[in-house]
Amino acid sequence: MSHRAYFIVTLNRIDLLTLGSLLLSALGLLQAAGGALSLSIGLMLLAMFVDMLDGALARRLGLESEFGRYLDSFCDVFTYLLLPAFILHQFGMRDAASLAVLFLFIVCGLLRLARFNIIGTLEQDGVPHHLGLQVIWSHLLVALAFPAWRFFGGAIRYPLAVTLFVMSFFMIRNLRFRKPTQYGPLGAVILSVAAAYFYLHFAGIRAP
Repeated sequence: MSHRAYFIVTLNRIDLLTLGSLLLSALGLLQAAGGALSLSIGLMLLAMFVDMLDGALARRLGLESEFGRYLDSFCDVFTYLLLPAFILHQFGMRDAASLAVLFLFIVCGLLRLARFNIIGTLEQDGVPHHLGLQVIWSHLLVALAFPAWRFFGGAIRYPLAVTLFVMSFFMIRNLRFRKPTQYGPLGAVILSVAAAYFYLHFAGIRAP
């Protein structure tokens, strides 16, 4: 008689790291709900750093798996779609047009991630590419939206809505976008911006 596993899944170290990014995203959602938006953005960026780290470590340690790719993609829904959209909503994107664009952004991001689960990363002339704009760019938008909203006020929601609409279009557009490979410099930038937002939080600047 074959041995039956106690659980339906077996998690390795990389899977646990992936779930760590989900935990950071969940904490970011809670902080955003409480109005601590600068802290929420800092946690969001840390989740992005962990998400980038788990893929690099999986490849280096030979722990890549189909299950891990699906798990990572499901966690990306929280990290790159739901959390950024909720933060922007908390900024003040609450009018009908803004809500419609936020919903469109989430839908297009889901479609893009679902497609990625099927085809994965594409190679073109030995260079890795993704089909459709990567959802990670939502973090750059949110990180820039905080100071923009602070200095220009609620009117900035209109250019933000337009930017989100364009991003949503390119997420599902049949175009190839180069996959970032310089993880060292990119990781340093992410941590630096996260540190800046943690500083804003502890300095009492918690919302735009």
